[in-house]
This record gives sequence, C-alpha cells and structure tokens, in this order.
Amino acid sequence: MADLIRTLFDSSWDELSRAKVETFLHSAEDEGLTWEVKGDQRECKWPRRAQVEKAVCGFANSQLGGVLIIGAHRADKRKPGWALHGLSDPGEEVDLALDRVIRNGIQPVPPFRVKSWLVEASRYAAVVWVEPTDRPPSITRDGRVFERTTGATEPVDDSVALAKLFDAGAQAISTAKINATQAAARALMLPHVPSLSPQGFLLWEEAGESRPWIGLGVAATAYRGDIGGRLVEQVFAEEAERTIRELLRPSPHNYPLPDQAFITPWGDVVAARVDPSNPSDHRRHYFVSVGWDGGVGVACLDLAQSRPSPSWSEEVLKPMWDLACRLVLLLGGTGQLHMSLHGTGWIGGGQAWPDLEHAREAVTTASGDESATTFTVPKEAVDDLELQLRRYAGEQLWK
Repeated sequence: MADLIRTLFDSSWDELSRAKVETFLHSAEDEGLTWEVKGDQRECKWPRRAQVEKAVCGFANSQLGGVLIIGAHRADKRKPGWALHGLSDPGEEVDLALDRVIRNGIQPVPPFRVKSWLVEASRYAAVVWVEPTDRPPSITRDGRVFERTTGATEPVDDSVALAKLFDAGAQAISTAKINATQAAARALMLPHVPSLSPQGFLLWEEAGESRPWIGLGVAATAYRGDIGGRLVEQVFAEEAERTIRELLRPSPHNYPLPDQAFITPWGDVVAARVDPSNPSDHRRHYFVSVGWDGGVGVACLDLAQSRPSPSWSEEVLKPMWDLACRLVLLLGGTGQLHMSLHGTGWIGGGQAWPDLEHAREAVTTASGDESATTFTVPKEAVDDLELQLRRYAGEQLWK
C-alpha cells in the first residue's frame, strides 16, 4: 500500500509533507477512485463525524484503500486545481479527533494513519490514509456499508455486492486459520531436519519417545506489503534473530545471555533453532518457522519435564505466543490473529499425546494502529491454553 502514497504524492508516508499534498492538489482534477476531499471554504467548518465515517468506510471496503484529504477546496470545478486552505479547529488535537471518530464509528476498524498540519491561524488540514479492511465489510456505527467508486463513495445496498464483501471477510478468516495450523505443523517438523539440527538430531528423535512437543502457529487475516520480499531481506533476518533471542529463553530467566539462536533460510520458510547455552542446567529447545504465507510457528521441547507444568503459562506458552505475534507484525500482519496449538510425542507414564488442536483468535492493536509494536494478547488466552494442555496431560482441572 505504500505505492498508493508514492503514486499520489511522490513521497513515502514518513516523508509526506504539506507541500507534497499541495503540489498534488495544484494540478488535480476531479476526485478519483483512491482519493477524496472534504472542505468548505466559505464556512471553514470541520467535517461532520458522519462524513468522515462514510469516506473511511468506503475506502476500507475497496480493494486499494484510499486517502481522505481534509481542508482543501476547488474554486472552479471546470478547471483543475485545489487549494489547501484548511478548516477550523475541531475542538481537540486534529490527529486525536480523527482517530476517535474512526475507531468509534467503524467496525472492524481498518488500518489507517493520520497526518495534520496548521495551515494558518487556527485552520488545519489533514490526510487520512486508509488501507483495505482485513475482514470486510467495515460498517459505520449506524449500520451502513459504503464502497468507493470513481469520484464517489456510494452505499452498498445490493444484496449480491454485500454478500461478496462478507464472503471476502469469511475467506480472510478461513485462510488465517489454515495458515496458523500449517505454521504449527511446520515448526514441529523442523526438529526432524538434520541440516537444521546437526548436533541435536538424535536428541530430538530420542526425546520424541518420552517427552511432549508443543507447536504453536499464528497468522493474521491481512498483511501489508510483500511478505516474500521481507523474508529474503537481511534486515528481516537480523530483526527476527534479535526478537527471538529477546523472547525465547531456554535457560532460566536469571541465566546470563547469550542463549544460542541460529536463523537460516530453508525451503520456502525462514527457520531458526534456539538452544540453551548450558544444556546441563536447562534443557528447553525451540524451533521457529516463518513462512511465505505469513504464518509463524514455534515448537518447544522441554527435556526437563515429561508433562505440562503450572509454570508453562509464563515460562513457555507466553514467550512462544509473544514471539509469534511479534514476527507476524514484523511481516506486516494486521487485523485479527488466529492461533493453532498442536501437540505430538509422549507425556508422562508412557501416554501418547492426544491429537491436540486448540484455535483461539485475538483482535490486535495493530488494526488501525500503525504505531503498534506488538499485538494485544489477553492473559486469559494464555491461561486457557495452559489449562487445556494440562487437562490433555491427565490433570483434572477446572477453570
């Protein structure tokens, strides 16, 4: 979606300035498929809440997203050219006012970003960049659905068109669930690949006869940009390795770093192995896979324990979940997360690990919040996973 900003304003979002917007408007003609203007030169009133909701909703339900420019005016509709004269103070900080209107007025909230400028005296202009919603359709607070067409934002009243939007949202959720399941399976497969575990291959094989392996997969309903392009960049590998080393601690938390982390391309995934610095002190091993489909999988083998313990929620599950979420965000994930938990191997008493798959979803802070550095994960979600694991391991527990 960065191409949209560059196409319109010849600028990246971070470098977008008032001057770049004015240059675009100076020669622009009628509003297009990917941009719309709200302005009133005579009264200079800030646009009404419903106007902003309608415009953002329309862009959210389109395939390309779009840009809402607030504070511009076209003096003569027969001639090209708009002026960015600004509008009156909305009564609070412009960025916060627009953020509040969008978050309170549209569900699900599409990914969006806001920039504003003081034009003169108490007049302000703003640009709202809206990306397509990850789970269409986005709906305004009064229950209406809009879609952007060339030069206009129109209500979607046709039942067939509405059905297509809902089908697209359902497909995004279904795809995320499938990708999460496949990511967990990939992570559980990695320990069996000798080239990824040359020193520990036999260890993993033998452990499968007496210890449980846990695989957790996470995927988002939408991604910004090109996932494959990110996966082949060295900067991604460096950031992923730093994040892995930060969050996965095979050694006790008070044991000094570094733990050993190795990240490498393998087939159509980027894989990592994480071993404790001193295996005699702590024998918790991890494998991580990041796929071209955006799914992130983390597998854990705890050689010190034969069944899930009460400490797993904080020591094992939460770091695995946090890491998977962070890597999905690093890939450009946004919207809603879907998680799949798998188990294989054996648990205490020679009992085979059940065929375990527990799916859980969490709405993320990244949806509509470009400044987010992680996903919001309710503690209850992790606690529920631990309860599920321990019940599968034979403990009679109730929530």
